[in-house]
Order: sequence, then C-alpha cells, then structure tokens
Amino acid sequence: MLKNGVVTVFTTDSQNERFVKRGVFDAWIYRKKRLRTNENGVYCRDSFDVRINLSLVEEIIEGDMIYFGQLDEEDFAVEKCRRIAVVGKNSFGANPHWHLQAEYDYR
Repeated sequence: MLKNGVVTVFTTDSQNERFVKRGVFDAWIYRKKRLRTNENGVYCRDSFDVRINLSLVEEIIEGDMIYFGQLDEEDFAVEKCRRIAVVGKNSFGANPHWHLQAEYDYR
C-alpha cells in the first residue's frame, strides 16, 4: 500500500473519561476540499480519506480522533484533531487496510 503520511490515532479509555493514544501509523491520506453554503454563508467542509494497513492496528472505531502527523499524548487536544466519522475494514486484496473518513468544518 502506498504511504504518503503519518497519522496519530486516539481513543477513549475504558471509563470513556479521556482520550489515550492508540498509536502512530504510516498511512495513505487524501484531502478532498469542499465548499458548502448555509444561512450564514459559504464555509469549507473538507473531508479526509485515510488508509492504514490492518497489520499495524487491531481496531479503530467511529468516534476515535485522528491527528495528521505525530502527536504525543500529553500534547493531545480535541481542537488539534478530527473525529473519525466512518470506519471500514477491507480484508481483501493484496493490501488489507482500515479505511477511515474524517470531516471538519471551518469558515
């Protein structure tokens, strides 16, 4: 699988009280820039397509947080990350991988 970046994935601890680092992974990342409109005007709603080799991480779930790059757990802040909205597990083919989608809005 082609890799063009690194991501850090965070998940909630067993009590769902705080985010803990799941790991730093080589990944294929694609950013799709999109514009949307609402009653307040035009805003960007970019989406990110991320693929991580299945052998690198056991599980990723919707609601986990993703940071594009390397981030230490003590430097974690929700504002620095994007929430993972969709998780797919592709177990077939030559490169089995997690297929993640994350979105965010900004003005």
